[in-house]
This record gives sequence, C-alpha cells and structure tokens, in this order.
Amino acid sequence: MKNKLRTSQTPKITSERTESQSRITHHASRRYSLRRGLGFWELTFKGQSAILKHEQGLSYVAYLLLNPPDEPIHALDLATRIAAMNGKHVGMAEIVDPKSGQKAYLENHARIQERSPALDDALAMQSVLRQQNRLEDLLEQGPVEPIKEELERELIVLYDYETKHSGRTRDSAQKAVHAVRTATKRFHQKLLKARDADGQPNPVLLSFAAHLQDYLLLPSTPCSATGMRVRSEFPGCFTYEPPPGVRWVA
Repeated sequence: MKNKLRTSQTPKITSERTESQSRITHHASRRYSLRRGLGFWELTFKGQSAILKHEQGLSYVAYLLLNPPDEPIHALDLATRIAAMNGKHVGMAEIVDPKSGQKAYLENHARIQERSPALDDALAMQSVLRQQNRLEDLLEQGPVEPIKEELERELIVLYDYETKHSGRTRDSAQKAVHAVRTATKRFHQKLLKARDADGQPNPVLLSFAAHLQDYLLLPSTPCSATGMRVRSEFPGCFTYEPPPGVRWVA
C-alpha cells in the first residue's frame, strides 16, 4: 500500500518541480533583456529597468548581446547585418539564375552575404591571405624542387591578387571598423554620463556600461584566427563574451 501511494504521488511531485524550475529559468532570462520600441529600447539589466534612446551604436551592441558570436565578426559583417535587419538596401535582394533566368529571393542570412560587395571583398582577401600563409609555411619547410616550383607559382598568383585588390578592400574594411567602433564608443560614453530623475548618475546604466566594457569592448580587439598577416589587414573584429549565467533575450 505504501509503495502504491508513493508511486501515485511521484508524477505530481515531478510536475511541480518541473514547473518550479521553468519559472526560475524564465525569471533568470528576464534579468537581462533588450527590447526595441519606436525610437527607444527597453533595457533590463540584473532585473532593473531603464529606457534607452535609439542610436546606431546601441544597434551594434544589441545585436552582439542577443547573438553572441562563436568567433569575433568583422565590422563589415556586423554593419551589413544591422542594415539588413533595418530594411536598408545595401545591395541586391534577389539573384537571377544565369541558366534559367528565373529570379530567386534570398533568405535573410544569404541576403546578408550577397548584399555587401565590400564584405565580399574583405572575405575574399581573408581567404587569399590565409592560403598565402599556408603556402609560405610549406615553402619554409624546404620541399623538393617540383613541389617548391608549384608552391612558388601559386604564391605569385596570390601576391598578384593581393596587390591589385588590397587597397580597395582595406579602404572598405577601415571605414566599417571606424564607423562601428566610433558608434559603440559614443554609446558607451553616453551610458557613463547618464543621469536619473534626481540628476544623479544612473546606477542601472552605469552597471550596464561596466558590463559592456568588460565583456564586449575589451574582447573586441584586433583579431584573426588565421595569423598575423590577416590580423594586420583586418583589425576590426567585434564580439561579446558573456559571463556565466548571463543570457540576453529580446
């Protein structure tokens, strides 16, 4: 009898425990949120709320907080994604099949990649420099003559591409880096100067500013996973590395 009673009560106990855990998870997730309205954003940071006026730097910050990248992303990529989300046409929104002539409308992510010629240039140059580094490493290992000649021929082609395209690519990349970095820094400075209704420093926004400094601005340094040459060509990568227990929702 005792065993039957214990068995019949188990589902109810398990259900109550699951609901309790669900409420805890939901409450924890709402401690960090950014929700965009018409001309403003609703911020919840550590469970405390504040209203932020919309500006470009906040758009970059919000994207990174809500979509923490696995790897730092270049400013060109970040700016293009924001432009696509805001409905700004920075390129083509459809592609045409060269064989059939039929139009194909691009999905959001594909559209992001296709609609920025400057981003395409930057990514192509990154690929060239990555391959260039790999071939130079192989050449330094002293391969036999036929292989050495083939490596040198391939490097000549890559060097020629770099010479012809590096100026335009570097210019596009530098402009994007400057725009994104300037906008995010300006937004961060406004947070530090924000005042509450009594004219005192706003504690919520000051705490939010400190969080951005530690987990977004500082980690967003010149970066590349492919070597120093790519690092010197594309220094403007941005990322967000949230501490344990922090997950942003919209």
